[in-house]
Amino acid sequence: MKEINLMRESQAKTSAHFGTSFCDRFSIAILVIYSIILLYISVYYLHPLYIGDSREYLGMSISFYNHLSPDLQDVDLTLRSIIEAKNGIVLSNDFDYLQYYRSESGRYYSNHMWIYSLLNMPMFLLIHYLNFNEYKSFQITNSLLIIACLWLIVLLKPYKGWNNFWFFLLCAINPALFYIWWPHTEVFSYSFVVMAIVFALKGGYKLSVLLSAFASLQNPPIIILTIYFVFVGWKESNWDTKNLFCLLGCASFSSIYYIFYYLNYHTYSLQALIGAASIDYISSNKVLNLFFDLNCGMLPYIPLLLIIALLSLVFSLKKKDLYIASLWLVLISMATLASTTVNWNSGMLYINRYAIWMLPIVILISICGLKGLSRKKSNVILLAVFMINLSITGFCLYEHDLGSYLKFNSPSGLILVNSPNLYNPPYELFAERSIGAEIDYREYLPIIFAYDGKPRKILTDDRNLGS
Repeated sequence: MKEINLMRESQAKTSAHFGTSFCDRFSIAILVIYSIILLYISVYYLHPLYIGDSREYLGMSISFYNHLSPDLQDVDLTLRSIIEAKNGIVLSNDFDYLQYYRSESGRYYSNHMWIYSLLNMPMFLLIHYLNFNEYKSFQITNSLLIIACLWLIVLLKPYKGWNNFWFFLLCAINPALFYIWWPHTEVFSYSFVVMAIVFALKGGYKLSVLLSAFASLQNPPIIILTIYFVFVGWKESNWDTKNLFCLLGCASFSSIYYIFYYLNYHTYSLQALIGAASIDYISSNKVLNLFFDLNCGMLPYIPLLLIIALLSLVFSLKKKDLYIASLWLVLISMATLASTTVNWNSGMLYINRYAIWMLPIVILISICGLKGLSRKKSNVILLAVFMINLSITGFCLYEHDLGSYLKFNSPSGLILVNSPNLYNPPYELFAERSIGAEIDYREYLPIIFAYDGKPRKILTDDRNLGS
């Protein structure tokens, strides 16, 4: 009997080793193909998008290339005009300093942070000397960031076997891909959040804190995740004071944002100074919108993944396990800080841009929530999650409707037509999608959503419009 048990244990270990080895090799094979395809598309296939705040990020990369500083100078304006002309973009000189503000020293800085543009500058420099389209530098940088965080998952293996395989796949195929070709910070922050999570799972909390702090420089709500990693890292060190100071030193990297704007404008946030962000704009409707809105929330684009994350919260609370609850607290806190922005229906591709750098936490919660299941059940569920993500993400990439943020999608439109009382989006989102234009909707009240000539939902006046 003892020999039989030893034999069974040996077979189980061999089977587990084979499964792990297979997953590792399969992940590497997929990632090599994924990397080649993504880089090929970014370099040769797709034309870069002129959208959102892209002109500012282009301008700052040019500034770093010309004089290693983010202030916009005449020489930068000249090169920016040349690059824009290559891409069929012609704007009046009246817009040269749009979204740039004169500092007390007389220099012009953008109201968006310059870290992403600085990171993009080496690729900009390379492409410039190769006489290639410099505007493509952003989509190549974005692709390299995605690829880098995925290789980190495959090589460091924060999970073992199949869990690592699914974590890799779910991080590779999701709505973050919508923003690869945007000269914007969504992929930048997403990639560094993924890397921070990988190091946290491996117990490398100093690197985790540093990477999440780096991500927060472009999207400040991520500072909540940084604080969380500081706390967990301190706890894991048995509340060692020396370790706490090391973690706080890594977290202080995020203060570059606040120090920069204070030195130049005597404010900790230029966004707040110009009225683009305020705690007065926070509302529960906007917070819930990031998760459940039928147009731009997570629900339409990662439905099963979000449902699993929510069920994981319920089951973990029943077991009095606060780990998943703490991650949900981080998500809600990040969403609350994100809702301080005044322009809630800003340019986006299907899913809200602010949800992108929250996706890795949702993936983390879902993987953790399925740990109690058998390997077979877990694999079946995660395969279903992946296939749904692949289908929805693939369809949206194929459709690639840049005007999606100015129209109601099919699910929301269907509900607004048949049961309008079931869907109550934030006022700005409803108004601008009903009109089909990004405007100051308060000047157009009342705003009516009609179908077949019949009013279905009306925004009547501007009294107490706080969201």
